[in-house]
Amino acid sequence: MQPVTAKLAQIQRTPFSVMDILDPTKFTGKLISTGEEPTAGEKNGDAKLIYPESAKLKEKSRRIRTAFTLEQLQVLERSFQRSSYLSVLERHTIAAALRLSETQVKIWFQNRRTKWKKERLTAREMEAPLYHHHFLNSQLRIYKS
Repeated sequence: MQPVTAKLAQIQRTPFSVMDILDPTKFTGKLISTGEEPTAGEKNGDAKLIYPESAKLKEKSRRIRTAFTLEQLQVLERSFQRSSYLSVLERHTIAAALRLSETQVKIWFQNRRTKWKKERLTAREMEAPLYHHHFLNSQLRIYKS
């Protein structure tokens, strides 16, 4: 068993920046000690890293973004105009008709509802100054009378 001071001496500190912290490829591995003679890079403060298998699997399992065709988008938009929420049967029917997975249809509707809500909020924010302006003008007319 090594004393704590000996263990601390083996730990090599490296400077890092905010960009290092934000970089998803940094700090995802584990430091290893192989018991072998350190390489020149390791002597300079570069540590050997072993990346867990789960990190490799996550990289491989990342999906490619779905590019909907114009026809698919038109059907999805028409369906959304009728109802912003789908039943399980409606979702299944649309997915089968468009040759999409039910998950793709479900996510499209979730994203479309989010977009719709943002559009509504933006429209209200644009109307608010006009309403406020008309309200103030009507109040001024009352006081002038």
